[in-house]
Amino acid sequence: MNQFPNQPGNFGQNYYKPVQGSIPANSEATNFQQNNSRENKSECELRQNSIAASMSAYPNGMYAGAENHNVENHENYTMVGHDHMEEVYGDDLVNEPRIAYSSDIVATFDGKDFGSNLHVDDTLDQQWAHFAGKQQHPLEPREIPFPVTDPLNSKIEMKQFTNIAAVLRYRGVHSAKKTAFIILDNKGKEFTSITWEKLASRAEKVAQVIRDKSGLFRSDRVVLMYRDCEAIDFVVSLFGCFIAGVVAVPINRFDDYNELSSILTTTSARLALTTDANLKAFQRDLNAKKLHWPKNVEWWKTNEFGGFHLKKKAEMPPLQVPDLAYIEFSRSPIGELHGVVISHRTILHQMNCLAAIHATAPAYESDKLDYLSIDREYTEGLSKSGLFLTYLDLRQAIGLILGVLHTVFSGYTTVWCPQNAVFVPGLWANLATRYRASFMLTDYAGLKTIAYNYQNDPKATLGFSKKHSVDLSSLRMCMVDCLNVDCEFQEIVSDRWLKPLGNQNPRATFVPLLCLPEHGGMVISMKDWIGGEEFMSPKGFKSPRTPENEISEVLLEKEALKLNEVVVLAEDDKARRQSKHPNTIRVGAFWYPFVDATLAIVDPETQVLCLPNIVGEIWVDSPSLSGGFFALPKQTEAIFHARTSFISSDTFQPIPSNQEFLRTGLLGFIRKGKVYVLGLYEDRLQQKVEWVDNGKQDTIFFHHYTSHLVNTIMRKVSKVFDCSAFDIFVNSEHLPVVLLESPAANIPTEANGNQVVINYGLLDLITTECVECLLEDHQVRVYCVLICAPFTLPRVTKNGRQEIGNMMCRRAFEHGTLPFLYVKFAVERAVLNLPVGEDAIDGIWSSYASGIRQNLLSDQELQYSGFIDRSLRYDAKTSVDISSCHTMLQLLQLRVAKNAEDIAYITIDGRGREGKNITWRKFDQRVATIIRYLQKKKYIKPGRVVVLMYTHSEDFVYALYACFYLGLIPIPVPPLDHMRLSEDVPAFLFLIKHYYVSAVLVNSEADTALRAKTTSQHLKQSAMAAKVVLPSFIVTSKISKQTKSIKELNVKLDPICLDPAFPALVWAFWSPDHRLTLTAYNHQTLLSICQIHKETCQMTHKRPLLGHVRSMSGIGFFHTCLMGVFLGTTTYLLSPVDFANNPLLLFQIISKYKIKDTYATFQTLNYIQNQQPTKWPNLSCLENLMIPHDGRISAFYIASLQKYFVKHGLSPYAFSTVYSNCLNPFISTRSYMGAIPTPQLLDLRALRHGLIQPCESADKPYALPLLDSGMVPVSTQLAIVNPDTRELCRVGEYGEIWMRSSANAISFFQSTDPVDMMRFNATNSDGFLGNGYVRTGDLGFLQITSHSMGPNAPVVDMQLLYVLGPIGETFEVNGLSHFPSDIEDTIERSHPRIARGGTAVFQSAGRVVVVIEALGQDFLAAIVPVVINSILDEHQIIADVVAFTSRGNFPRSRLREKQRGKILASWVTGRLRTTQVFYIRGSGEGEFQSSYVPDYNPSLRSTPSVSSRSTLPQRVF
Repeated sequence: MNQFPNQPGNFGQNYYKPVQGSIPANSEATNFQQNNSRENKSECELRQNSIAASMSAYPNGMYAGAENHNVENHENYTMVGHDHMEEVYGDDLVNEPRIAYSSDIVATFDGKDFGSNLHVDDTLDQQWAHFAGKQQHPLEPREIPFPVTDPLNSKIEMKQFTNIAAVLRYRGVHSAKKTAFIILDNKGKEFTSITWEKLASRAEKVAQVIRDKSGLFRSDRVVLMYRDCEAIDFVVSLFGCFIAGVVAVPINRFDDYNELSSILTTTSARLALTTDANLKAFQRDLNAKKLHWPKNVEWWKTNEFGGFHLKKKAEMPPLQVPDLAYIEFSRSPIGELHGVVISHRTILHQMNCLAAIHATAPAYESDKLDYLSIDREYTEGLSKSGLFLTYLDLRQAIGLILGVLHTVFSGYTTVWCPQNAVFVPGLWANLATRYRASFMLTDYAGLKTIAYNYQNDPKATLGFSKKHSVDLSSLRMCMVDCLNVDCEFQEIVSDRWLKPLGNQNPRATFVPLLCLPEHGGMVISMKDWIGGEEFMSPKGFKSPRTPENEISEVLLEKEALKLNEVVVLAEDDKARRQSKHPNTIRVGAFWYPFVDATLAIVDPETQVLCLPNIVGEIWVDSPSLSGGFFALPKQTEAIFHARTSFISSDTFQPIPSNQEFLRTGLLGFIRKGKVYVLGLYEDRLQQKVEWVDNGKQDTIFFHHYTSHLVNTIMRKVSKVFDCSAFDIFVNSEHLPVVLLESPAANIPTEANGNQVVINYGLLDLITTECVECLLEDHQVRVYCVLICAPFTLPRVTKNGRQEIGNMMCRRAFEHGTLPFLYVKFAVERAVLNLPVGEDAIDGIWSSYASGIRQNLLSDQELQYSGFIDRSLRYDAKTSVDISSCHTMLQLLQLRVAKNAEDIAYITIDGRGREGKNITWRKFDQRVATIIRYLQKKKYIKPGRVVVLMYTHSEDFVYALYACFYLGLIPIPVPPLDHMRLSEDVPAFLFLIKHYYVSAVLVNSEADTALRAKTTSQHLKQSAMAAKVVLPSFIVTSKISKQTKSIKELNVKLDPICLDPAFPALVWAFWSPDHRLTLTAYNHQTLLSICQIHKETCQMTHKRPLLGHVRSMSGIGFFHTCLMGVFLGTTTYLLSPVDFANNPLLLFQIISKYKIKDTYATFQTLNYIQNQQPTKWPNLSCLENLMIPHDGRISAFYIASLQKYFVKHGLSPYAFSTVYSNCLNPFISTRSYMGAIPTPQLLDLRALRHGLIQPCESADKPYALPLLDSGMVPVSTQLAIVNPDTRELCRVGEYGEIWMRSSANAISFFQSTDPVDMMRFNATNSDGFLGNGYVRTGDLGFLQITSHSMGPNAPVVDMQLLYVLGPIGETFEVNGLSHFPSDIEDTIERSHPRIARGGTAVFQSAGRVVVVIEALGQDFLAAIVPVVINSILDEHQIIADVVAFTSRGNFPRSRLREKQRGKILASWVTGRLRTTQVFYIRGSGEGEFQSSYVPDYNPSLRSTPSVSSRSTLPQRVF
């Protein structure tokens, strides 16, 4: 019979020979698919239906394997608790399934067209054609050729029992006095034991109490909380739940309260069974941790229940067990908690298979010794069916299956000892001899300790007991629970431990177990003697079984394995002899698949059956497997109901199977029917390898397995306690990472307990050895290595033992939460795909790179705006022609002449009350008073420089206009801040000395501040040290008032003051670094600023103005001092001090006086937001809230501000950002645009090339949200120009923003710097723009977008300006340009321990340096990879140095702005106060990472909360 009609020849017939006793495919196949239940069917009938189904499960005759266990089990556990189906299938704990993602579609950045293109693999059909007819088909399930009987009574067939609880009742009657369980202490002495009769009696009692007193229904969940030494109480409660018809939920971790609460919540358990001692200990733990008892849970102490006593003539209660038996909770490789449901039928299926395997295990003559010749102290009462010895946890996984369930099923006696007992040399072998152990369950960790102790000191084992010598001849199976077979060690155990201690066939005795601890601990492969090997091997070949081939292994070519190909160089004995050859890997086999299992090797990415000799994921289907996860339907569907595909030879298309499999997550292959496992899918590393062959670049991926890398590290790197290896996906590349635990990372302490400096030289040596050995042995180019102290990496519990969890390590590494002390990078070898610009030397502004962009965008328009001239015309208030006015003084005289009694200024106090009204007449008189006083001073003449140091008051305005009249050059500056005298005083003295200040005009408040003891002494001492002669300080508010007006004083403006080159006003701008910039404005410019502002913002004299903060320059200055005079309206003044005390006062004034247009800084709005005021006024009158900025706008910050203020009544259309700088306070604005700002997504990859390209999604790591700065106002023209070639940029690229406006400053005050002079009167290379342009020094672009002009308004095209940032802050790496703000934003988002606004990125001596203000100074090495990865992933560059400063040492200005210049200067001079410095590439002058002693806390596993990132209160005035 050919089962594969589409395959050539008789491949299927030869490869898969039908099992004897199977039935034709056409007789029962259809019936099987209609009736999936195994109820009321014999094992033979089930087997026949399974074979019949296997021949029809796949389309086109493809083999499908055993009966669909998932169909049955899915039915089983979905029926659990018919009243609780919704609860079982709840979505509340659905996690992401473990699914690998295919890389058929890859998004790449094309350097030619600078675009993001999707390249689709069009060769997929050819790949399928390569698979067709060549795939490796699943291995058939084998049949048990004999009935499984009771080992104690061969007449009793075990198939008559319908559940495991019935078997216990049977044992309690027919093996009543035999010992069931024996518990030993750490020294091997019997601690407690129980017979089958007592075990059954106590279990019946627990079941009776649950039925009578708990109020639970069938299938309700009951939690079991017992410690490992309380195994007997655990078994009693477990079977008590089985008998009572409830579902048991074992919980093994009491120290994790969150896990306990999660399990109780998920399972809705209302009853918990435990012991009295355990309950008291749990109570103490809760009290110590200040936790509350879980709610709605009743706690019972089962050790007080006693036994069950049946009344006379009464019958045992009938067993009415539900489908589910128990739910075992475990953690996935990535640490996710989930419960696996186990049904009673699943238990019986597996027990039958295990019993058959154990029954066929070879027994030897010495195993049939007369028990009278053995010490009766230990052997009396033991079961004659066999003795089971283990130290694994009996409450979970394989320990529960073999040590408890199979013990009951087969009637064994189980002897359990704690894991610590294996560390006592000779004790384990003595226990096996003492109890004549037939079966032994261990793991590698314990067995290695036992075997190596014997190798080091054989006498300790041989002479352990004087009563009898060690003899393991009775041992039939030494089962080892493991993930990989350690070939070298199994030789040691077989030949150097079992054989010397009397075992006659040690290689047959050693049995590796391949279990699924994540899926209930089920066995999927182990050594057996059932037969059926001829159906597993190719062409039905069956090799004779000898002691030599009881251990199967192969020697593989290492290079081929990197490509997922299996190339066998030698097998078995030859493999052992040739294992020392280089470039080979020795891999051991478990055995054939489990008896009733269908096993397939599947490509984890495509889910298609693999070709022969190809590594793939092991998928298995068996009635002995669990049905799925509890309350996780999505994950259950993905993991337990996976369907593989077969490639049709006719259509070359994948055809899904009808059979469902369990995805084990194990990677391996099949050879001659035997299963070889290389590791978990999550533990496989891959790395890209590139080379050039004949001018063509080729790329492949090499795969490496964590177990192989770990073994190499442990063998070759000194001082390594344990380690973990994994890869991370950064910048579209897989980068290997190694985490080491080393005693060298223990923080040393002196005798007095003080911590001493860590030996970083030794740590560097260890990491270097690790990098080099992996490169030499495996060609793995390690990305980074980190070191921490032993027992600090995340661990998972397996068989009661803690093992490093690679995926948990990876997650903690990516979050930067592990306590690492040292990190070493090897990026030069590992990172391959760093982008390079068109001109790697001269950068994006070179002629070559610019020419490429120009050619690419040759069909696009040039970037420049239109120009609309709006000169002075008529004054709206007086209807007077003011086109002939040249100064603000003429408009002031117009107000005095026409509206003398109108109110000019009103001061508002801290309570919102109005001060004295200042009419235009009084305003004129106050100005005249100061003029008259200053005229008497001989040293004050036209053209002299004076400093106006005033608080926010009308006195400042009076002094300003007095200077205008006298032809003085005023420089307004704020008063000295007594908290920052070290910055303010030097800047003030610099101003006096270099600009020859003749006088300093102050008011009373400023004078009081200057006369303060601290300030005056600091000022005088600094002046003496700097050899600066302080000018006169004139308190203008104390001048005697007079009633004469300016006109009566006959004050006339000096004609020289009307010269366009004469600076009527000088604005002082301090950068965050407190570097001073002075820009000069003439009288005509001041008028133009007011005119542009009036026209753009539609301002009239009918609405008042408000001046509050930042009144010394910019928008705040002309709102406070000029616009009121220009419009002829009232100006209200609010002191910044009063605003700071009552932030809501600002909006109360706006609402009360119906102010339509005003301004506010970002610091002002942020201060209001942080204060969270209540009782907001009505803000419907405010139509234009201008927010000046001099760089790029944060889209997220604006969105948060807008959301907050809109919630309190401000119109979303009122937010108007204004782009301004020291050369023009009103370059562009969003005022009255009628459109809500919408971020535009730009592609960062294109931006580095100088191009503007939209990004398709905000989820992309290279997406940059950018807000526009509005439209160009009247009398202003902008152009985007290449800063180097001075050519106009085209649409699609960005350049420097040039501006031509009547509001431009006339010069940098008294500057002779050629660079400063070059910025004025600039012209482009071809003269197209003409003259009169000023270079802003900022990069940006113009773009036409369509917006609606308000609600229900038509859509119009607008030309908007987008500002990217200062050109002086950008730096280039590999010919690509980067904005520090983008990188800093990435860094601050990467880790919660990085302070907000606490990063600075700059380039120094060719290195990219990152300075970070960290919250807390312990284990900073864990943050470094997070920072480097985030920069590499989003910006494709590698930072060369990462330096950390402590809280408060990061230089900031008084407005909490980072001081970039000061940071750079401090770094270059070595004066930056750093805590630790990490050199990513190279080191600084041969030094290692800075010596630093952290506050060590072994329990540190988490980072500070986000709330710890709050900053100090910000000053806004």
